Amino acid sequence: MKKMLVMMLLLVIVLASCSLQNQKVSKNTKIAKNISTQADYEIPKDFDDLVANSKDIVKVKFIKNKDIGDNGSTTSEVEILKAYKGDLKKADKIDISEPWHLTNNKYTAVENYIAMEEGQTYTLFLSDAVDKVRPLVSMGYGKFSETLKEKQGFIQEYNLLGEIQKYDFLGGIDGELKTYQQIKKQVFEKYK
Repeated sequence: MKKMLVMMLLLVIVLASCSLQNQKVSKNTKIAKNISTQADYEIPKDFDDLVANSKDIVKVKFIKNKDIGDNGSTTSEVEILKAYKGDLKKADKIDISEPWHLTNNKYTAVENYIAMEEGQTYTLFLSDAVDKVRPLVSMGYGKFSETLKEKQGFIQEYNLLGEIQKYDFLGGIDGELKTYQQIKKQVFEKYK
């Protein structure tokens, strides 16, 4: 009887861990309203500051979320389309850390971070890899899209992930949006 109970418990654990690894987000994923995850990160003063603090600057195509973690970040796979700074090469596939995760199947962003979308291209500013995963050099200012827009506001003002996927940045604090827009303009003037 004990042996059967132990086997059933192991099966439940295995099935639960598989289902966690297979979590996915869609336009209909609800946004967590009562959870505010904060982080301490460096906000660049300007474009030159962002470039100086970046180990790698690359244009990428988002492929997929590999691991939607419960520790405040998600590991995502991207393919390098162009390398502007660092030792990465075109066609390399790398893992990056995005500051969001799911809490009770709801999208939970660290600060106002908006997850990358499948098939979209982004210019990323990356730090040194930690366990083969490269974090953005500055959470809100490390990812730029030429096709997506930016807006003043907070993620918790929205109900579904699909409502914010038209943006690459939400500026919650006064001045954030203006700084982001100034840097973004220079990013796409220099990195085409």
